[in-house]
Amino acid sequence: MTNHKSLTYLGSLIFAFFLLISCQKQALVSKEKYDQLKLDMSYEEVKGIMGSPGKVKKFPGQPSTETTYVWKQDDSSYRILVTLKDGKVGSLVDIK
Repeated sequence: MTNHKSLTYLGSLIFAFFLLISCQKQALVSKEKYDQLKLDMSYEEVKGIMGSPGKVKKFPGQPSTETTYVWKQDDSSYRILVTLKDGKVGSLVDIK
């Protein structure tokens, strides 16, 4: 009976381990996500792919009709910049 309890406990630990791995948050920024982005997409479509709203970044001299959103990895090693013009993606840049 002790062996059965040990195996049940071990099985539960293994199950919990794999459950934790499967629930890990996907990388906010990745080349795979960048490759899904296309010109003329709406901001809502971009947010859907990226999984978050991104941060607004204003550049000197940028027209008021343009808004640039930035998504970056926690360590800033990879960033995606999406500029919307009149509500549609006008440019896409990934920076490594």
